[in-house]
Amino acid sequence: MATPLERARGGSIAVSVFASQRATQEPFTIEGWIALALSAVDGYARFHKDPSFQEQAEGSMADALSTLGETATDVLHYMDGKEKAADLYNRALRIAATGLWEPIPYAEEDAEAANSAALLAALSLACSAMWDDTSSTEMLAGVYQRFTTEAEETRLVFARRVRRLVENDAPRRQARRQAN
Repeated sequence: MATPLERARGGSIAVSVFASQRATQEPFTIEGWIALALSAVDGYARFHKDPSFQEQAEGSMADALSTLGETATDVLHYMDGKEKAADLYNRALRIAATGLWEPIPYAEEDAEAANSAALLAALSLACSAMWDDTSSTEMLAGVYQRFTTEAEETRLVFARRVRRLVENDAPRRQARRQAN
């Protein structure tokens, strides 16, 4: 299993690819948004040394769709701490449900959040277009649930390590106090 840092790096690459292509040509159709999302998935796959999305789909549609979900989850890992995951999830839901794509804001940090939400929405639309029994909202809900579970596990592991360090340090602190 990938570390949180590796997950965030993969998400960063997907957002960067999506943002750079979106900056050169803003799509006007859902198909255009899906094409942008799939290019971000290809960047994500290259980072992980996996085959392209097209090659995965030709081999196993389940593997390709899993990569879509992993890419979306890793986008949330990348944005964790920069933007609330629930806010990105809600923005992506709103975009996917209404088809009203947000313009790229002028502020740098807002642009990253807007591109992340747009990428999540486009990934969910790609998933629902390719997998008949999955709606875009179901895909986003699954991604958000997976992210929150993984993030909580990561935080618990960190808290346990800190607690062990404190507990292991307690005898030394006690000995220092007695020596003074």
